[in-house]
Amino acid sequence: KKSPPATDFDQLILLRRRELDALRSKSRVRLGSCLQSWGQLKNHLGFSLHSELANYLLQR
Repeated sequence: KKSPPATDFDQLILLRRRELDALRSKSRVRLGSCLQSWGQLKNHLGFSLHSELANYLLQR
């Protein structure tokens, strides 16, 4: 089945989503192979958010 043609509103939503994704990607930190260790440390120290762990480490 073919999708119905995108409306101007749909295109506006898609554009806004892409803009927000671009902004979010500027603040991302790539952990690569350390992701599992990061998660373990976050849980061990009792943080529920990654940003809490990052802030804690930056303040030390």
